[in-house]
Amino acid sequence: MQFTIRQLEIFKAVAETGHVTNSCEGLGISQSAVSMAIQELETNLDCQLFERRNRKLILNENGRMLLENVKKLLINLKELEGAFLENDASGSIVVGASMTIGEYILPDIAYDFMQKYPNSKIELVITNTSEISEGLTSGQIDIAFVEGIIQNEKIETRPWRQDELTIIASDKKTFNKKIYKIEDLYNKKWIIREVGSGTRGVFQRFLGDKFGNLNLFLTLGNTEAIKKIVQKSDSLSCLSKLTIEKELEEGKLFEIPLEGYSFKRELQLAFFKEKYQSKLLKKFVDFVYSYKG
Repeated sequence: MQFTIRQLEIFKAVAETGHVTNSCEGLGISQSAVSMAIQELETNLDCQLFERRNRKLILNENGRMLLENVKKLLINLKELEGAFLENDASGSIVVGASMTIGEYILPDIAYDFMQKYPNSKIELVITNTSEISEGLTSGQIDIAFVEGIIQNEKIETRPWRQDELTIIASDKKTFNKKIYKIEDLYNKKWIIREVGSGTRGVFQRFLGDKFGNLNLFLTLGNTEAIKKIVQKSDSLSCLSKLTIEKELEEGKLFEIPLEGYSFKRELQLAFFKEKYQSKLLKKFVDFVYSYKG
């Protein structure tokens, strides 16, 4: 048994007017279209719904039973449609974020979005860029914000906002020059992010072959852990300025200027090209791009 909502709307109109001609005016369709819809509905239900008397259509027992149920159904559908139109930012989405974005930018944005749209729910998945790429492709992540480059032709990226990496230290006795060449820092102890992270990828890409000359003393997958170790040692690291604002202000860390290098990068919005974008997803993206918090 198959029938459409439009067929039911047409049936209701004909049942209430008793004439195909009169129904056409309210429905905005031709007389032949109305007649065909009624005929198809009767065929699909395998029964007659009207008796034809003196060019007037009168509901029979089947038609009266159907009309009672159709009225309830159309009212429920109207209420359902109204609920979505009233609050088109309802439901849940899974948002992926690489470490820096997920820990220092998106939590405030997600919280403020859910405050504005209380029927929405955001699950924030924080991991490195390579794992986010896999999540987008598999459908486990709806949309993502990343620091690194995603090399996957099935994923589309769009520029979001600017960020800048900087080399940091805490030992001012060891690092007391106004500016350094990268060659001056080869033998120092470097604590950097893990393979697959956007921060490491950008740093490595800017340095090129010279990255291989660094003394990679320790690799960690957590920015806070890196900052703690740098603060109590004579080591170096390269992190996003977004992650060290507090430590710079308090004097616990300081930046080391590097001659000939500027580690600016573009943070990206990423999504699977064939992904259906719901109203909630579109509203969240618009909110993120316009966020001023």
